[in-house]
Parts: sequence; structure tokens; C-alpha cells
Amino acid sequence: MKLRTLLVTTAIACSTQSSTAQVNTGETTNTKKGVEATVSQQWFKMGDLRLINNDWGSQENGCTSSYRIFIENDGSFGWDFNRGSCGGVGGDAGPDYPEIEFGIHPFGVAKDMVTSPDFCSTDLLPIQIKDVSSASITIDQMSIQLQNAASWNMNFETWFTSEHPVTGNHSCPQAEVMVFWGWQDGRWACDQSGTATSGNDSYQYCHDASGWGCGWRYMQFRLNGGPKRDYSGKLDVKAILDWLVNNKGISRDLWISRFEIGTEIGDNTSGKVTIKNLTFEVNGQSRSPEFFDPTATKKPPREVVSHKQPATVFPAGTTVEIVNMQGARQTVRTGMYRKTAAELGKQLPRGVYLMYGIDRNGNRAKNAVVVPML
Repeated sequence: MKLRTLLVTTAIACSTQSSTAQVNTGETTNTKKGVEATVSQQWFKMGDLRLINNDWGSQENGCTSSYRIFIENDGSFGWDFNRGSCGGVGGDAGPDYPEIEFGIHPFGVAKDMVTSPDFCSTDLLPIQIKDVSSASITIDQMSIQLQNAASWNMNFETWFTSEHPVTGNHSCPQAEVMVFWGWQDGRWACDQSGTATSGNDSYQYCHDASGWGCGWRYMQFRLNGGPKRDYSGKLDVKAILDWLVNNKGISRDLWISRFEIGTEIGDNTSGKVTIKNLTFEVNGQSRSPEFFDPTATKKPPREVVSHKQPATVFPAGTTVEIVNMQGARQTVRTGMYRKTAAELGKQLPRGVYLMYGIDRNGNRAKNAVVVPML
């Protein structure tokens, strides 16, 4: 199959720092350059990074928005977007968040608020704050071009949980932290004071509120000298963590579930984001985008596949990973009732797909079901 010329199989394990739990992940595949995806919640794997077409706000509001994630032939990547009127004050009640994810979501495995895969993208996260000796993100030429600029921001985001993000019994995060580099004119005014220094930049402590979402605490910083539509630099995440511990009562026992780089997109906003490169670093280990090289002399491991089996049944409560011929990935759930592969693929564009069942521990099946949707 042509898929073998596009993808290389790898397996990533979650960090088990300060935990005796053995945490497994789904088997995932690197994507080649020169691809794009437009389906809601599809994602590309770029080494330990995930590029996600995250339009959760539009989905929740039941409105139609247009999003596309892409990887260029030169290895740069990004997304373009066109969101109309979905509702909410300024469109900020349920913004979309196309993004790069590094780690795992903080909402508990297979919980209702999950909008990204139920397994880790890297072995460097999750980690407890007390075990972080260094953490940073180096951003090389992140840029947003806007045709309509009603409601947007460009940011770093991280999440804290009280228990291990994969093995814990939690159903809600403890806190969300955002660091803004850019935002629309007239965005809600800051109501906090304080300044944190991170790398070569300083940030105003802008918001601190409880009761967000299912009850988590929301904290926000904004770049002094901002807003900007282009950003390059090194964000010292460890400095932000230390500032929150020393000034805002954040416990060092909390778990960091993931780091994210993205843009919140609200109503009546359209444009494009491009990023030349990103490097995530935790405790001296760094991860940057990786892509499958079809010219490499070493052949990728063979994917074990079954032949056309659209009648294959996935049990109730199963997570299924769907991969198209360009390597774009998305996860769906069967819900309360079992479903056939053909039923799960009913809303997919025409094409051939691989479907993998994922168990409750995040382990992806070794054998894929090949499903032609014609």
C-alpha cells in the first residue's frame, strides 16, 4: 500500500517520573512533509509533537467553521482558519484552538471534555512540578496573518492536574496557565498585577479566576510590549512555574500534563498561522518536529493490516484511531453501542482508511482494519 511510503511506525511511552505506574501509549506514525488535513480533530504526528485541527468551540456551538492544518515541503507547518458567528460574547465562549500539543490532555482518559488523543505524545511529560529542573520552548518565526481580526490570541498553554494525567482518577484539571504573545485590540483588560521574567522577555500577570470549565483555576500572562503578530524567542517555562509557586500558591506536587502552542480563534475571525520550527525541552532533553523521509535507505517497519473489512465490529466504549492516506489521524469513540468500521467512517470523505482499536490503557491494536469509503 502507498501508506508505507508515507509513514514510519514508532511507539512513545508517557513519562512515569515520580510514579510507579507503567503507562503505555498508542502506536503512532510520523507524517511526511507536504500534506494537509481539513477534517475536525484530525492530527499529524511530527516526532513527539502533534499538530491538531482542534475546532472544539465550533463543534460545541454547532456552527460551521473552516480549518486546515498543513505541513509544508520545507518542514514549516501551521493552520488557516475562517470562523463565522458561533455565539458568545466576542466569540470567546467556546473558541477554537488549532495547536501543537506536547504531552497529554488533563481531563482524564476517555472523559467528555477530551479533544485530543488519550495517550501521550512524548516520554518527557507528564511530570510533577517538583521534578522539573529546566523546561523551555524555543519558537522560531511564529506568525499570524489576519483577514478578519475580531477575536484571537497567540499563546503558550500548560495544564496542571492533582493526579497523574493518565493513571489518576481525576475528572477535572486543577489549573490552566496561558502566556499570550498576541491578542486582538480591545481584548478584556487585565485585572491582576505582577511581572514574571522568562527568557529575554517579561510578562504581566493579567488574570486569575476560579471556576472555569469543570471548576479549574485559570491564570494568564501577557507579553510586555505586546501584542505581537510575529514571535520568535525562548520561553523559559521553568521560570513561569517558579513564579507561580512562589507568588500564587501553586503546589509543587501538581502534575504538568502538556505544553501547547496555539491560537484561540473566536467569532468572525479568519487568517493563517505559520511556524518555522519549535523545540520543547524538559530537564535537558529536547524534542523538535520529525518527519518521515521517503528517500531514506532504511525501510520503515511494515504495518500489519487486514484486508478490506468494513463489517468489522468495534465494541461499545472503544476508542478508534482513523488514519487516511496522507497520514492525518483522528480518534472517534463508539459510544454506548458497538459500531462497525463502516458506520464509524460514514461521515469521512471518500478514500481508503486504516482503523485501529485502542484499549483503556491506551494500547493501539497491532492490526489495522482497511476500510474503503467510496
